[in-house]
Amino acid sequence: MKVTFINPPQIDSKYKFMGVIAPPLGLAYMASVLEENDIEVNIIDASALEMTWEDLEDQLLQYEPQVVAITALTPTIKKALETARLAKRTCPEALIVMGGYHPTFNFQEVLKEEYVDVVIRGEGEYTLWS
Repeated sequence: MKVTFINPPQIDSKYKFMGVIAPPLGLAYMASVLEENDIEVNIIDASALEMTWEDLEDQLLQYEPQVVAITALTPTIKKALETARLAKRTCPEALIVMGGYHPTFNFQEVLKEEYVDVVIRGEGEYTLWS
């Protein structure tokens, strides 16, 4: 199985304007648990890499994941949903998973989106693996 974790593109992030780029540690934690269990993983930090939607699509086409897991905070939910839509269009057979504090507390809203298959509430490291 191949899993891709995505931190969505945030070209207009206020944090970038201030010169702050924080690594997506939550994605790294989940990736490490999967790697320890012999699952192939890659992380796309589209925000830090200043990726366009076309760049992100190219990465997904190249890697061909069976699972695409997207992180979503309340300030980034719109970009996260756009990322989910792109992932479902690009990898129609992939399971599209969304986690983070926005989906944790607003899971019913997020699950109404036809391109989000699963929401992980709370800490995702072991929920995703089990």
